Amino acid sequence: MLNLDLALQWPLSSRFSNLKSWHGSTPFANKHWELEVLKTTDIVSVEFSVSLRGQADHAGIRFGLGLLGYNLSFSFYDSRHRDTSSVQLPYSLYTVIFFRKKEDELVAARQEICYNVFEAEQLVADEGYQYDKAVIIPRGGA
Repeated sequence: MLNLDLALQWPLSSRFSNLKSWHGSTPFANKHWELEVLKTTDIVSVEFSVSLRGQADHAGIRFGLGLLGYNLSFSFYDSRHRDTSSVQLPYSLYTVIFFRKKEDELVAARQEICYNVFEAEQLVADEGYQYDKAVIIPRGGA
C-alpha cells in the first residue's frame, strides 16, 4: 500500500460535504470508478494512494487535488472486500469465552465482547488465570 497525502487545512472550520458525485462500472470484473467534487477545509491538498486487493477493502488507485476549500477526487477501485477469513483484524469485534471444568468437561462460565483483538488478548492475560481455558473468537466488523 502506498499513501501520499499532503494538505494545508483551515483549522477553524470542520466543513465537509459532497457537492457532486459520479460513479460507474467498467468492463473489468468488480472494477468501478468514482469522481467526486467535495467542499472541505483544505486550502491546498494533494492525495495519491495505491492499494492491492489483499491489503484493503475497495483496493485501487485514488487521486485527489484540492484548492481553496474545493477538492476533486478520482478513484478506480475493486468493489470487493479483502478476504478476512484467515486474518485477525485488529479493530473488529471479538468474543472471549472463559471455560471451567465441570465433571471432566469444559463448560462456558463467562463470555465478554471486546472491540479489538488487543483488548481481547489483554482480558485473557489479566483474568484467564481464574479459568481452565479461554478462547478468543472473531465476530466481524465493528
